[in-house]
Amino acid sequence: MNTDAPAKQQEVLLPVDLPALAKTINETHTAIVREAKSAVAKAITAGEALIAAKAVVPDGTWLRWLKANCIISDRTAQLYMQLAENKLVLETWLRDGTQQVADQTLNGALKMLRGPPDKPPTTPKDKVTKLTDDLLQTLVNLPANIASQRAHRLMERLQEERLID
Repeated sequence: MNTDAPAKQQEVLLPVDLPALAKTINETHTAIVREAKSAVAKAITAGEALIAAKAVVPDGTWLRWLKANCIISDRTAQLYMQLAENKLVLETWLRDGTQQVADQTLNGALKMLRGPPDKPPTTPKDKVTKLTDDLLQTLVNLPANIASQRAHRLMERLQEERLID
């Protein structure tokens, strides 16, 4: 017998408990979906707090206040506030059991809110309609004092663009 040749190892397959593996897969997937939804819900809560803080921080000092008091970037704050402004839409989206886990992320939520790209409004009437639609979508989810401030800013913008008197 030649002992120089490596011994051929035989592969041994252990019994596999497929029902247990399926259970692990399903439980893990459920946890991933729950945690993704929880992340969006927590971002909405942070966004609501940011909106409330921004409403009372003196004009022109928001970014300085944010940097001095919060551990998030301006961009992240903007994302959280945008999610909070669209809370009702997102809550419906999160309850929809057909969403893919990959879509239930903060960026997925933002993409869902944005929808397909719009063509830019061309006529003054189109501009007013677009601004009004944007305002209504935003105002429905805000506290009354903040909604009033935003509505006032829209009116100023419409007047600046001479779309209304």
